Amino acid sequence: MINVDCITNAEVLSLSNIDREKLCREIHQAEHFFVGERTRGMSQRKERLLSHMNNDAKQRYEELMCNTRNL
Repeated sequence: MINVDCITNAEVLSLSNIDREKLCREIHQAEHFFVGERTRGMSQRKERLLSHMNNDAKQRYEELMCNTRNL
């Protein structure tokens, strides 16, 4: 389950796993998009885990602020 908090009005769309797989079979670009998103997500999770293991709270906060400015 995912919780989404928005600071402005927004519409959230969801896609079931079955529908995602069907979309990927029918549209190659969609499959490429989802594979890329999965790869980026795994890389970001690894970076967060390593940061948590190797850095103290101050260093993690500084990383957060730096990453937030780059958005």
